[in-house]
Amino acid sequence: MPDELSELSKHAKGLVASAVQAALAIDAPAFEEEGDVAVLHRLARVALEQTREAYGAISERLDNYSGDRPRALVRLADAVFVGRFALGGLSGELKRAETNKDSWSVIRAASKVRRELLRSLRSADLLACQVLGCEPETEYYLDELQQALAARRAYAKLRTEASRTNERDVELSIRRAATTLAKLVGRECYPDLRIHDRMLVRQLQRQMREWLAGDKVSEVSILSGQRLLGEYHNFVEIALEVNKRPELLEHDQLMLTQLLATWDELTDEEVLREARVLMGRDAELDEALGRKASRLELRVCLEQLLARIGGKVSAGSWVVERAHPVSKLPESQRRFSERK
Repeated sequence: MPDELSELSKHAKGLVASAVQAALAIDAPAFEEEGDVAVLHRLARVALEQTREAYGAISERLDNYSGDRPRALVRLADAVFVGRFALGGLSGELKRAETNKDSWSVIRAASKVRRELLRSLRSADLLACQVLGCEPETEYYLDELQQALAARRAYAKLRTEASRTNERDVELSIRRAATTLAKLVGRECYPDLRIHDRMLVRQLQRQMREWLAGDKVSEVSILSGQRLLGEYHNFVEIALEVNKRPELLEHDQLMLTQLLATWDELTDEEVLREARVLMGRDAELDEALGRKASRLELRVCLEQLLARIGGKVSAGSWVVERAHPVSKLPESQRRFSERK
């Protein structure tokens, strides 16, 4: 590797690593119950500025690079360009939140800054490491992935439980809905759910308590109860938009690819166990897993799901680009990789 290329990539990796640490310092949940959100706002501003400086320095080095550019270096330039462009939007959201008297606005904006910066910086880190031929630091990313997987499982359970709240008796339905929310709050993963989701849960719980404590038999009350149930079911559906998170999309593409590639080597029990990792991704898959569908039906379902989330077919085999070394994969993914 030419010295200039090696030096540029190492410099980029070091800048990215420092910016990642600044983003990880944005610990929004710690400010929910108490704490000066101005401190949180300042941490988010520092992370944005450090990332801006990192991307600026990397961009300058790339502009001055005189050697042949491998594909990863071209993609690094693209990633830095996109990352710098996104910083403006994040800065604007954070500034608007600062003028809002509701502390939740700052907490929510800072959480988004942390999340988006880590995703952007990880892309740059992966590309710099491709040039250097080294493994990226992915511990923080895998923590985010595990939290997202836990959130999805919790929301999938909520969706199943919510199907039992469609009773004619509005009071009974609201009591059951309130119970499902209480179960969600009690789950170990609840503190890791997105702040906006937890805000909606608290709001729904408060409204349900108020409704149950008031008049429950008048026509007006019944109508308001029905509207409340409608808001609850809307939340249940919106919560499963957790599947739009890039880390879950990448995880599911890889899981489906590996599951289908090793299909003939797996027993029926192994197929079911591994497919359950994807619970919450797709209602049709959840239903098939719930009734223990036949092996053939399950494979068709999995192939259709992979196609819907961006899987590609090549020479009869599903393929997806791997973004992690095997040693860094979550256990669910690593089992497949070690079979091959």
